[in-house]
Amino acid sequence: MKRAIRTIIVACMLSLLLQGECRSACAQGASFLNINADARTSACGMASIYGTGSVNLLNLNPAGIAGICERELTLSHCSWISEMNYEFMGMAGPVELSIGGKTFSGAGGVTLTYLSAGSIRGRDNYGNLEAGYSAYDLALGLAYGQELTGRLRAGMNFKMILESIDAENARGFAIDLGGIYETSVDGLNVGLSVRNFGPKMKFVEEYSLPLSIAAGATYRTGDFILGTNLVYQPLQGLLDASFGGEFLYMKTFNLRLGYETEMLADMPLSNNPLSGLTCGAGLTLDKYGLDYAFGSMGELGFTHRVSFTSRF
Repeated sequence: MKRAIRTIIVACMLSLLLQGECRSACAQGASFLNINADARTSACGMASIYGTGSVNLLNLNPAGIAGICERELTLSHCSWISEMNYEFMGMAGPVELSIGGKTFSGAGGVTLTYLSAGSIRGRDNYGNLEAGYSAYDLALGLAYGQELTGRLRAGMNFKMILESIDAENARGFAIDLGGIYETSVDGLNVGLSVRNFGPKMKFVEEYSLPLSIAAGATYRTGDFILGTNLVYQPLQGLLDASFGGEFLYMKTFNLRLGYETEMLADMPLSNNPLSGLTCGAGLTLDKYGLDYAFGSMGELGFTHRVSFTSRF
């Protein structure tokens, strides 16, 4: 267990050092990788993400799929700012790997992420309108989660990335690493993840991926789940703090509320008091779940997410 924890910490430190070197020399791109598709965790302000055994954690902390007992499928749609649409599909299930004569029981998963900016108007050097062009981002991921001990779970997600603007394309890859630990305190989980660690991509100039390091805790007592989460983006020098929770009624209905705030940033925070507020609700019937999340981004507008999950 100690060895696994040391490995995760070393990965975090390497990410900080490598990305810190290029902070002043290179811009950040592929920001769509930072968008969360899952309506449940989004409604909680990204705070309650340290449970286990759920396909909905695939793009947040790959260790979250460890412990899945049956196949799960999730489909999410997000109405993003500036009329952009964000789509996510994830599927995970139990798998067995045989390495060196030993069999490991874990969980495997695949993800597909797509962000469309629709048709964008173009103008020539004189300001005259020209035919529009399209822009989209795409990521395909392959994940694996494993229970290392009775309390510690770890996971990895390897992603192939494609960004396209008109006839220009950029390709790259990234790795997500994560760990979740069930403490000796009943209902308390802590987690750590490193997301979007990978080499630079290039359109006309090179740019770095939006590396982020997240740490937090989730506490469940009865029908309540409370959580907090810190996300650090070293390239931007940005630190986000999230707080949220949910209430489960009759094991069927969920009500959720959360808040996400930028504590340190290179630009002033929004003066809109509603900026960062999230809320939502969910319905679970047998092996099916439907969730909705509303989010406020201040002057940028509002976001809406819908997720459908099925176990089979």
